[in-house]
Amino acid sequence: MTRLRKGTISVKWDTRIGNATVVEGTIISEGGVSIEGTVNGAVSCRESAAVHDGGKLHGDLEAENACIAGYVEGSIKTRNAVEVISTGKVKGDIDSSSLTVAEGVVFDGNCHMTGKPGGESDYSVISKSCPENSIPLVKRVSKLFSHVKDLFGIKNTSSSSQ
Repeated sequence: MTRLRKGTISVKWDTRIGNATVVEGTIISEGGVSIEGTVNGAVSCRESAAVHDGGKLHGDLEAENACIAGYVEGSIKTRNAVEVISTGKVKGDIDSSSLTVAEGVVFDGNCHMTGKPGGESDYSVISKSCPENSIPLVKRVSKLFSHVKDLFGIKNTSSSSQ
């Protein structure tokens, strides 16, 4: 078993898809899964999953936690947290109780966050990819949402790195 730590998520895996490997079909694992190559199919694991820089997943991902530094085209559903590293690209919906998105990430989809594993929805976010020159606007809008949440007493259910 190997470990990887990216930001706030510690990822350990039992199954590793190497960078020169292409998998066609569904992967189901009781442990964690590391994708450095390409998977064309769904991935479901009981522990954490990582899609490394250069790794590609064309299918849905379900895991305890997910750390995305590569490309995912499909929905991501976790019981706890999703972290998308600056090299990450996600084209699909994210359903998680915690989401961390680094500056420079490309995200084209919807985000549904519960705030608690298995909890009811507190709010949803619709996000689209944006050009690099709009990053200051995104930061201002994010700050505005923080003020609105404070005003209404909404507890922070996600975090983002800057």
